[in-house]
Amino acid sequence: MKKMLLVVLFVLNYLNADFTQINTAIDNDDTVISLFGDFDNDDDLNLFISSTTATGPQTRIMRNDSGSFTENIAILLNELIISADMGDYDNDGYLDVLIAKSGAGGTKVFTNNGDGTFTEVSTGISGYYMMNWGDIDNDCDMDILINGIYVYENNNGIYSRTYTLANYPEYLYISGS
Repeated sequence: MKKMLLVVLFVLNYLNADFTQINTAIDNDDTVISLFGDFDNDDDLNLFISSTTATGPQTRIMRNDSGSFTENIAILLNELIISADMGDYDNDGYLDVLIAKSGAGGTKVFTNNGDGTFTEVSTGISGYYMMNWGDIDNDCDMDILINGIYVYENNNGIYSRTYTLANYPEYLYISGS
């Protein structure tokens, strides 16, 4: 992967369509994936990022304090991932993270404990490249759609492959996080 200077621009769109560049603490990181979500429930968007830092690869969540990303809420892995999504896996009001990395056991859930820590939960699903969370079967829990084809239903925290999308009725609406 080509090393490049990464300047993350956070753009504030004012009513008059003026934009302001805000530099962050992650300048110079080589970013693979990033998502915004309010992981600490303080009504501002934190940054989930998987990148190569000066100390090596990290997948982490950075706190947003008044538009400045200055500290890690949590370091989830000391490796890069290939796909991520967020949603409330355990219905506790806190955003959790679904990640995929290549290899066996590569699809994992990190549940947000609400205190700045996360607990890793194995899904038993091997690594895939693309996945999304959504309540596919309308039972109020987060199921996983893998590679846009395979459906893994969540039954009390245990995932099992139940269908491919070709087996779902045409009227199925998949709502994500």
